Amino acid sequence: MNKKINELYSILPEENKALAKLIQHTFEEIKKLEDYHRILAASNAVAGIKPDIQEELTFKETLKTVK
Repeated sequence: MNKKINELYSILPEENKALAKLIQHTFEEIKKLEDYHRILAASNAVAGIKPDIQEELTFKETLKTVK
């Protein structure tokens, strides 16, 4: 994804480069959210807390839609 964003950044006019940066930051934050969710799910599993399947599906579908 970074390659596509960098290509977009290089072809955009100067006044629109902020848009490419915004997209890059958005994808970085989505990745951080996914990593945090993965860590939280793992710690819950260690503690014996079972995940709510519907919440997990909703979370994954939402991330897929946003991407």
